[in-house]
Amino acid sequence: MTGTVVLICNDLLPVPGHPAGAAGIRMAAIREGLEAHGLRVVAALPDHLLARLERDPAFQYPLRDGTVRLNYNDIAGFCRSERADVAIFTNYNYMHQVERPAGTRFVYDLFAPKILENDNRLVGRDTWAGERERHVEHKRRALAKADVVTVMGAKKFGYAAGWIAASRSDGRNVPIVNMPMIHPVTAAEPARERRIFIGGHLQPWTILGDWLVACCEAVLRDGWQIDLLSARPHAANESEPHPAARILAQVKDLAGVTSHQGLPFQDYVATLQRARVSLNLAGFSRERQFALPARRITSLAAGVPTISPPFEDMVQVIAQHRLGALFHPETEAPDRLLRLLGDDEVTGEPARRRVCAYAREHIAPARAIRPLLAHLQA
Repeated sequence: MTGTVVLICNDLLPVPGHPAGAAGIRMAAIREGLEAHGLRVVAALPDHLLARLERDPAFQYPLRDGTVRLNYNDIAGFCRSERADVAIFTNYNYMHQVERPAGTRFVYDLFAPKILENDNRLVGRDTWAGERERHVEHKRRALAKADVVTVMGAKKFGYAAGWIAASRSDGRNVPIVNMPMIHPVTAAEPARERRIFIGGHLQPWTILGDWLVACCEAVLRDGWQIDLLSARPHAANESEPHPAARILAQVKDLAGVTSHQGLPFQDYVATLQRARVSLNLAGFSRERQFALPARRITSLAAGVPTISPPFEDMVQVIAQHRLGALFHPETEAPDRLLRLLGDDEVTGEPARRRVCAYAREHIAPARAIRPLLAHLQA
């Protein structure tokens, strides 16, 4: 395939010195993959987001070549001016309101199940109840325009297919493409310290319990150190207390835990690569079954094995390729977690070599983008 692809981002792309959300990191990986195959890529950032952030005089965001700030009321005009062959949108943000320009195909990147996330909110439920119908309509209107739908994790195929069927009346078969990729990461040397990384934001739908404190206390007694990322995303504005805040406060106060707030992507990866293993511990919910597996994919791309609950996306890959282990923190005792941490096949050099090989073959953007290019070229 040749031509021009425009990326309609709903968050900042990762640059040194600035924290970036999963949506921006995802779009940066898509751009990297497309450019590796010789396509011209122009990434648009929402002018209204930058304008809001620029109210802080200290905020300065550099725009690299091929990145523009755009008034999102004229996305169609932008596609026409760039003579875009393809426009890729993050979720239904903005896509629902865009009239498709002639000659431009639309890709809907269903990288996270936004409706399901909000349906499982622990805070802000009343606000969401009043907004849900509008969001569902926007999602259906966006999917009705999609030529291809991409997902991050094969477990979302059925979820995406259900939404597509509910959104289209033309009976057209819309391909669903799995693209488990991440912004390029260079795998580091093996970690020497007995250190664990627990990452992720405290989202409105995050479920944590006393089991997290018990697991952390057990691994600390066993001589491990913990890096804990516990920031709330910049979009979180709920005034009510989060039920999980008490749990995180207890973990932060444990001796041997280093707590981090929002980190630029490069610093996030550097902190992750100090660890022998990443722990992705979360309570079960329907949202968790289809949740964005960004933490697991970033860990694998960084050469760090991961231990995750057995109900989440990507866990079949972790088990099949032995890229870590599966552990259910709500139903299994911390003693089993200690056995996993002490097993070289889970956290040692054999596991790290398998993780690095898998990342090169499957997660690297130039590789992971190929199925999408095949559909666009067909």
